[in-house]
Amino acid sequence: KLKAAIINKLKKGVIFEVGNEEHALIAQRAGARAVVPVADSGDSVKRMPDPKTVKAIFDAVAIPTIGRVRVGHIIEAQIMEKAGADIIDESEMYGKDVKRVKLCIDKSKLYGPCFFTAFNLGEVAKAIRTGASAIRITAEDPNGSNGNAVQIVQIRNQIIKQLKKLQDLVEKKSKLNPADPANKNKIKEVDYDIGEIVGDYKKEKDFMIKLAVAGKITLPVFASNFVATPADVALIMQHGFDGVFVTEEVFENHMSSLRYANALVHAVAKYDDPVALAQISEDLGRNAYGGGGKRKRRKRRAGGGDKSDKAETKPIQASGPITILD
Repeated sequence: KLKAAIINKLKKGVIFEVGNEEHALIAQRAGARAVVPVADSGDSVKRMPDPKTVKAIFDAVAIPTIGRVRVGHIIEAQIMEKAGADIIDESEMYGKDVKRVKLCIDKSKLYGPCFFTAFNLGEVAKAIRTGASAIRITAEDPNGSNGNAVQIVQIRNQIIKQLKKLQDLVEKKSKLNPADPANKNKIKEVDYDIGEIVGDYKKEKDFMIKLAVAGKITLPVFASNFVATPADVALIMQHGFDGVFVTEEVFENHMSSLRYANALVHAVAKYDDPVALAQISEDLGRNAYGGGGKRKRRKRRAGGGDKSDKAETKPIQASGPITILD
């Protein structure tokens, strides 16, 4: 219950990836629900961030700090918790291997709640089986290809479609009396179709059936990766997500990172108001409109950030009281 309560505080909000304490403070001032320290990685393997950075960010802000670790790497998760992470995000892949790592962290051994990345219904069931408190859907698939907010929505829709198909099969089977010899072949056909959906997720079969009976994803669902503009945030929220992770691009090459971050936060509240969204989206810098060129991760430095972050506090005018937080 305590883990669920912590996740519930993140709902209807924005979680920011950050590279240092200053980024975290900007995110907090803008209204972030939590921050995720991210690691620079020169190779294809994404590992946990430097514990020293996590501790510094934890000490700098009052909002929760999320420690991102590799799938199945319980030691990284334990280190992140000792460094100050309130929440664990078990999501990083091992290089460009298309197949998901079968070993997952037993979340019951963690002090705080844990996110788990899902690409299909089987992964959602795996998250539940291993004790995750929330789902993170991303458009960055395990083979390293890029995506966007529309693809995140499509992945969620595909999961819901799988869930509905399984639900129909479970209901169909429940109406077939196994004592009736005439239903023997029909039951076999249904079991075969259920097996096709379950696929390689045999350990998760019972959990997939429970999801089908419930008729919904029973954990909070957040969108992540390539959610970078107010329009992206609004699209995600319109499709029923519980919240969003946004990339650290917010803090790169913008007229004001504070203004940009605050616009993303307000987009959650104004996701169904196109007039407000249009005004919120004004003057956010070139990366917000596709003019930033190929995405690059600049080398972070302590205290790094745009000088204008501290100077620019111009309120955003829209169809409601939208202002930069002081």
